[in-house]
Amino acid sequence: MGFIRVSELPTKSGFSAGRTKNYALMVSVRKSSKDGRRSLSFTIGHETMKRARLQIGDRMDFEMDDSSSLWRMFRVTGSKGWALSNSGGGKTNPSVSILWREGLPNVKLGREYLNDVTVDDDGIYFDFPSSLIDSNN
Repeated sequence: MGFIRVSELPTKSGFSAGRTKNYALMVSVRKSSKDGRRSLSFTIGHETMKRARLQIGDRMDFEMDDSSSLWRMFRVTGSKGWALSNSGGGKTNPSVSILWREGLPNVKLGREYLNDVTVDDDGIYFDFPSSLIDSNN
């Protein structure tokens, strides 16, 4: 028999998942309530934030390998990229959200917790979850 801690189950809003679930990176795909466009959200776990030496307000950009599922998230200077923010007022882990655009993989709604990431001076490397790829489009 195994026990499941109820406080570690994701809530409907997902906010407490950022505090209680232990992960390196969470990738989620949501649909905008305004225009129906999909957005990709990358929530960075506490230990990954420390190892990557990131802070709220840092500007982030992404690169993806055109022949594999490997992605790199990295800090940029100036006004390029997307801001690393904490919309939960300190109660959630920081995240970066980007609207889907042409050239990104077709994605479907969902969420995946990743622990297999590599952090070095060049950024955070991870495999984009195949479960979020929509192969029908």
